[in-house]
Amino acid sequence: MMRLVEAGCSRIIVVCLTLMIGFWSVMAQAMTTDEALKTLSGRDFTAKKEAITTIAASSEPYVADLFTALDKGELFYRKSDDLIVIRQGETFVDLKEKQTISGESSDFKRVAMNNELRRQLSELSAQLALNDADADKRLNAVKSLLGKVKPADLDTSENRKRQQSSGCV
Repeated sequence: MMRLVEAGCSRIIVVCLTLMIGFWSVMAQAMTTDEALKTLSGRDFTAKKEAITTIAASSEPYVADLFTALDKGELFYRKSDDLIVIRQGETFVDLKEKQTISGESSDFKRVAMNNELRRQLSELSAQLALNDADADKRLNAVKSLLGKVKPADLDTSENRKRQQSSGCV
C-alpha cells in the first residue's frame, strides 16, 4: 500500500515539474520585434533593454532610424495605441511605414531612456555600423568605440579587424 502511495506521489511530482519547465520555457522565449517596439512605450527599463537587443538583432530596415531617433530624443509613441513614431520638426512619422501621422503633439509621448539604455544603444549602434558595407562608416564606428570597449569585447574586435578588406579601418 505504501509503495502505491509513493508511486502516485512520484508521478504527481514528475507531472508538476514537467508543467513548470514547460511554463518557464514559454516565459523565456524572446519577444518578437513588434512586441519589442511596443515595450519601448512602457516604463520598465529592464524590458526596454531586452527590447532594444531584440530590435538590433532583427535586421529590420528601420533599426538605424530607430537608434538615431532614440539617441537624439526624437523617438515618440502615440498614446492611444503605442505606435512608434519619429518626430521630424513639427510632424510625426511612422517608424515602419514612413507615413506622416496626424495628431496634436499632446497625442504623443517621448520614449523614456536612462543612462544604462543610452550606453547599450551606443554600443549596439557601433556594432551595427561595424557590419556596414561602407568602410567610412566602419571606421567611424571604430572611432566611436575607442575608450568604451570592455576587455570582454576585445576578442570580437580582433576578429572583426581580421575580416576587414579596407586597410584604413
